[in-house]
Amino acid sequence: MNNIPAYIKDLFPTNPDWLYHPAAVDQTQLPAIRQELATIYHQIPDRHKWGSTTFNIVDDQKIIQKYCPVLCDQLQQMKLLKLLSFIGFITVNPEMKFPMHIDNNPGEFEIALNIPVENCHDSYTVWYNAEISKNPPVPYIKTIDGDDVENTAMLIDEASAVEIDRFSADVPAWININVPHNLVCSHDLVRVGATLRFNNLHKFWDRVDHNWIQK
Repeated sequence: MNNIPAYIKDLFPTNPDWLYHPAAVDQTQLPAIRQELATIYHQIPDRHKWGSTTFNIVDDQKIIQKYCPVLCDQLQQMKLLKLLSFIGFITVNPEMKFPMHIDNNPGEFEIALNIPVENCHDSYTVWYNAEISKNPPVPYIKTIDGDDVENTAMLIDEASAVEIDRFSADVPAWININVPHNLVCSHDLVRVGATLRFNNLHKFWDRVDHNWIQK
């Protein structure tokens, strides 16, 4: 799990030296959390606005607390609720190949808590050693109100990519989002996953690292 491409540390000095850790989400509460997240997701208008893939942001804390009380209680227990910035919903249609990318520019979110919502079986987050593409990112991010959001993700030169690891997207997990990665599905269903992003989480990681499952 330490196969981080060398240039990543130059781009992101505070980036963790791991790719993923299964998250210590209470498994008895996970079905309720997934249902809460699905309830919010299905209220988003034009969820498939950009066709084969979309990234929908819900950053209204009142909406999150209203529709996700079990999730909020879980985050409170994990000492993460006050750090929550937004919940992103990643939708992948069966016709598309999810692009390889690095989520952010230097200094932004580096760690995500991913939680499966719908049809995440037989799907994986896959990481690569690969070069960054010079092509501009394709806009695919919007808010629950339908407003477009500037996309800072960096696309990857897929011809240079060599897989270094993968992990099931059907398991709640901490994900390193600033190493080249994409989502790979092995079924023909619309797949929905939630990705939770936190403010300055790397600064507090020594206080919350118990929130992954130790192997």
